Amino acid sequence: MKDVAQFLNEILAGKTVYTDGWVVDKPWITTLYHAAGVQMDFEVSSLEMILSPDQMAVWHETKDQVIEDMELKRHRASFDALIIQETYKRTLA
Repeated sequence: MKDVAQFLNEILAGKTVYTDGWVVDKPWITTLYHAAGVQMDFEVSSLEMILSPDQMAVWHETKDQVIEDMELKRHRASFDALIIQETYKRTLA
């Protein structure tokens, strides 16, 4: 547990990580760091904080299209992250 917290600090120090599940992810990561006895060196914020109104308006439709295009199954953290990244890129256009 401590190794994971320290590794995350190394790669994310001073950065902000954005999540589409902030209400779940923020408490989870805070619990991890508390249990490991390590101070978090990065921030966790809601994805909505960096989305423009135009992006938010097409987010769900675009995300559904990304899932269909990539033929990825949901409920895998790595797939979810890839889907969110691709959706973000497509909504910038």
